[in-house]
Amino acid sequence: MTTAQHLTEKDRATSADPVIDVTDLAKDYSSKSGPLHALTGVSFQVARGEIYGLLGPNGAGKSTTVRLLSTLAAPTSGTVRIAGHDTVTDDEAVRRSIGVALQETGLAELATAREALHQTGRLWGMSGDEAAARADELLALIGLEDAADRLVKTYSGGMKRRLDLALALVHRPEVLFLDEPTNGLDPVARRRVWDQVRALRDAGTTVLLTTQYLEEADQLADRVAIIDGGKIVAEGTPDELKRAHGADTVELVLADERSAAALAADVLVEGTAGRATGNRLAYSVRNPDSAVPELLLTLHSRKVRHHGLRVSRPSLDDVFITLTGHGIAPGDDTPAEPDEPDAPTAERLRSLTTAATTPKTDAQGGAKARKAASPLTQTGLLLRRLLREALRNPAATAPNLMIGTFFLFVYDGLLGGSAAAEASGGGNYANFLLPTILLFTSLSGGAAGLTLVQDIEAGHLKRQLTMPLSRTALMTSFTAIGALMVLVQAVIVTLLSLTLGMSPETGLPGLLAVFGLALLWGLGIAGYSAATAVMTGNAAAAQAATLIFFPLLFISPALMPASELKGWIETASVVNPATYLLEAMRGLLNEGWDAGQLATGVGVGAGFAVLMLAWAATAVKRGTSRM
Repeated sequence: MTTAQHLTEKDRATSADPVIDVTDLAKDYSSKSGPLHALTGVSFQVARGEIYGLLGPNGAGKSTTVRLLSTLAAPTSGTVRIAGHDTVTDDEAVRRSIGVALQETGLAELATAREALHQTGRLWGMSGDEAAARADELLALIGLEDAADRLVKTYSGGMKRRLDLALALVHRPEVLFLDEPTNGLDPVARRRVWDQVRALRDAGTTVLLTTQYLEEADQLADRVAIIDGGKIVAEGTPDELKRAHGADTVELVLADERSAAALAADVLVEGTAGRATGNRLAYSVRNPDSAVPELLLTLHSRKVRHHGLRVSRPSLDDVFITLTGHGIAPGDDTPAEPDEPDAPTAERLRSLTTAATTPKTDAQGGAKARKAASPLTQTGLLLRRLLREALRNPAATAPNLMIGTFFLFVYDGLLGGSAAAEASGGGNYANFLLPTILLFTSLSGGAAGLTLVQDIEAGHLKRQLTMPLSRTALMTSFTAIGALMVLVQAVIVTLLSLTLGMSPETGLPGLLAVFGLALLWGLGIAGYSAATAVMTGNAAAAQAATLIFFPLLFISPALMPASELKGWIETASVVNPATYLLEAMRGLLNEGWDAGQLATGVGVGAGFAVLMLAWAATAVKRGTSRM
């Protein structure tokens, strides 16, 4: 299907019910020198089943526009409606209607393509069988069947782009946003992506793409908006823009350079002199149908012979320079790498795409947006992915699990407990030491923040935020991975402590209660770490955030009984939440069940956890709007 067959110029694009309707959109960012106007008064409409291109250089406002349209950021002013829904007041409905592939591919590197597609399908509310079938459909569409079970980190750039596109199509979106979809790809891979985008358009998907490649806009877009300095300076089909803002070039090859130079100044075409380059004479003309015969008659009357004539159409580059005064220099810093394996041919794409992309419809024939899975199901799916990646990256996970073992053997195994045996009342030093080690190892709850930062840096969190996922589910999955790290360490350290002579007075039930108290502390630290991560997006900051809890342990009865504390440390320990957790845990191990002491420990631990998790929830709500 050709562009002309698919879209009749502006008539369809200005229909009464556009799928994308942008009106006076503006976005400002604060800076030290004052407001930075990323977008100013941008307005356009996109019809159903149209490829609409935003063409401009880096910094023109293309990616900002996509972020606003995909609900990743809120506009300073103006309105955006996607499939009839406002991106600010009805953002969840918008996310159910769109698929998004951003500049960063945003893929989980330690997942396979099949796992990534299957999980995305489940997050969209599909059953396991339905998600598996959908994954197979899309793997065929993008030509990755043979690489489906390889880790994404082994993929070439072109393969990652294709998988990124497939992930955006899992739920058969009505509207697809592609932000620089071929940036960094070699020419062969770039054309494969073009074929896939055309096939999606022909199957009925509305596509908005941004690009800095003039040829890409010319080849793909039914209509193009040229954006520069945060403003749209022209809009229309590529042919319309060329006719309105460019001129055809008529070039003649003459016998010698002197003839060309003399005629350039003497013979005017449409009132304009020519340009001589060697023995070639060129004119810019608006109407070549009349200008060429007129020029040939003039040359014939002067008995000037020529050896060839060529008429060339203007390019979008010519149009862009005419409108903005400068060209586009693509800022592609990513080295192109060969794509593999082979993508489907254009013919096969057409046969695969209709079934793989056609949205389900309601009784009235309109697109029916899929409802995402419940928050509880989302949490489980997201946590499963984090656990799988932790198991596949033991080099990062194992050191965290060794913290407790290190403390145990240094204080009890290496020093033999002699340093504090008398201070602990001459009792079982392993009983005394275990709560201290559990609170120290609870600092590994900071893994929540580190994992979250990795997702932020990889762009994976942005992908999730363009889906109708519960923010609570997102944050819960990250804090849960931190808490699970704490729990695993607690089990390891406890088993080792039993071999070193620990003998809890309250038996297994008491040990479980001790685990629970340690877990409350770890949950609080995980929440604090996650909040820091989402606010800063910095791994070092997320890791350093947990270090502020070290002083709380050193000004508590962590290393000696509370009765031995003196001076300001004794005073500070009274208001230190770690003190009450330690006392409750030691009471369970050394003295038996004390309801009052246990209730105090649980209350303090739960209060700390709730406070930190509430802060994390607030941080993710505010911080994700700046992603």
